[in-house]
Amino acid sequence: NISGAVSLKVLAERKIDGIQKTTQFKVDPRLIEIEDGFNGRPLNRDHVDAMKIAFKAGAVFPAIFVRVDDGRIILVDGHHRTAAYTELIADGVEILGVDAVQLRGNDADRVAHMLTSAQGLSLTPLEMGLAYRRLGGFGWDAKQIAVKVGKTAAHVNDMVKLAESNSDVQRMVT
Repeated sequence: NISGAVSLKVLAERKIDGIQKTTQFKVDPRLIEIEDGFNGRPLNRDHVDAMKIAFKAGAVFPAIFVRVDDGRIILVDGHHRTAAYTELIADGVEILGVDAVQLRGNDADRVAHMLTSAQGLSLTPLEMGLAYRRLGGFGWDAKQIAVKVGKTAAHVNDMVKLAESNSDVQRMVT
């Protein structure tokens, strides 16, 4: 029965079907490490600046995703948000913690998460191809990748071909 409930927490505690509580954490953005070469795209300066303006105006951003490795907090998803947070802190804005979800799984799971994340800027075809190629390096075939990212195997193969093309072709596409 949901009558009289004043919060989702209360409904979850009552074990109402269709409502459950999940765990998120607050993490100081300055504690988060960036893994070189993991992000599928370079930071877009305009996007980071727009996020900083939006945050100062009261925007609330979705949680970032992190992994924990031997006590280190390493960013998986949310590179632009984290850059905006750390720059805002450097500018004197008080941010004690941001919502974070711990992502569990292996390196391939983290790359797949990055590819399927609906947050932020979309990956370019070249960036997708490079990420698909990384998954191939983990032993995934085109069909497995396609199923995981919701694309066709032909799309995956085409993007990998682009990632493996000559640099002059990649520059033209970019």
